[in-house]
Amino acid sequence: ELVIGKYLGAMTALVALSVGVLITTVLIQAAKISITGLPFSLEPYLVYMMVMTLPSMVFVSALTFVLGAVLRKQTAVALTVGAYTIAVILFLGRRYDGLFDFGAFFAPLFYSDLLGTGDISEVLQQRLMYCILAVGLLGLSINRYPRLSQSASCRWIGRVMAVVGLAGSASVYAYSEHIAVRTSAFRKALSEERTRIADRRAPRVLHYHFAIELLSGRSSLSATVGMDLVNPYEERLDTLYVSLNPGLTINAVNGSNGPLPYDHDLGIVRIPSALPAGDTMRVELVYDGEIDNDAFDLVKTETRLQKSRHPFYKGDMTAWIDRRSVFLPPRSNWYPRPGVETAGSEPSYATANLTVSLPAHLTPVTQGVRADSTTSDGRKTEEWRVESGTPAFSLNAGVYRVYEKNIHGVNLALYIHPTHRRQVEFFK
Repeated sequence: ELVIGKYLGAMTALVALSVGVLITTVLIQAAKISITGLPFSLEPYLVYMMVMTLPSMVFVSALTFVLGAVLRKQTAVALTVGAYTIAVILFLGRRYDGLFDFGAFFAPLFYSDLLGTGDISEVLQQRLMYCILAVGLLGLSINRYPRLSQSASCRWIGRVMAVVGLAGSASVYAYSEHIAVRTSAFRKALSEERTRIADRRAPRVLHYHFAIELLSGRSSLSATVGMDLVNPYEERLDTLYVSLNPGLTINAVNGSNGPLPYDHDLGIVRIPSALPAGDTMRVELVYDGEIDNDAFDLVKTETRLQKSRHPFYKGDMTAWIDRRSVFLPPRSNWYPRPGVETAGSEPSYATANLTVSLPAHLTPVTQGVRADSTTSDGRKTEEWRVESGTPAFSLNAGVYRVYEKNIHGVNLALYIHPTHRRQVEFFK
């Protein structure tokens, strides 16, 4: 009771101080924004407090208590905590994938107007680990703290807290490590499969027919994509190979004469349907699901960021579908692409027509020219046409304000997020 009471008292004071600093910072920022005219959002302040500040205070307070129970000298405790903090900032924090970064000093918690903080699930696992570890340290301090004798039940409470806290924090780390190892094995399997079939000939796409639904409630991405295929080789193709992100589930593959058999494994769709030399055929894929960010960018050159396989702080946001914005680059294989893309592969230069349905507050943008736009029942539907051969297609969307102008016979459109409007209009 003595230890828990002191701990809660210290935490109450620290939380009150943090809230006071937060309020002061918000007021200063609000005053600055009222002068500059920039928009204001309270979300990043709350995220930083809940994710960075509070878990740090919970852990450091428990660490201070257990050091006090062991060392029993305030000076020694202060020096130890200070030395640990300096070691984390100067050395440990940037190594071992953030395992020792108790203050989240190096956590990727950058706030974006387009995405917020993004996917911080692995950072949250690290913060949870420190909160659970704090319970274990507090349990140790209950058993070691100098005080009058206590009942056996109180001693057992401290021991249970110590065991649960230490075992729980170790379990969180083990789980994160397991996920990281499994992801590494998955990426290796994907890479090996692509290497195995890289020399298989694939048809070319002449034209795409896209019907895309984003954030429809059933899944983030639902699509029906038709491909007009041609066999440009002198030999018959017995199997059609198509790349599609493995996070997407195929519901049907249809040909001109009805459903076609298929197999979708490790991001490769195999369609055992013959395509004679020089012939064309129509293949339609119906699929939905989520984009798996671990399933692309399998080969990283020296110019790209290298990541270790260990857990924490390595979340990847190279493609996403969120109510704030959508970013689907071609390399994420959000749509079916013939064969396997390699450094020496020749792309298909295809035309396309796209119909995109998404929440009304978002505005899509892709290759080509927007042909039509309608809004009904809280959803926006836009049609885009690509009339010249294009090697790849991306799909982006956001809360945009569109500036359009014809310059020397060329129609230009600039998509700007509302929070950046003032900077753009300054140079108008």
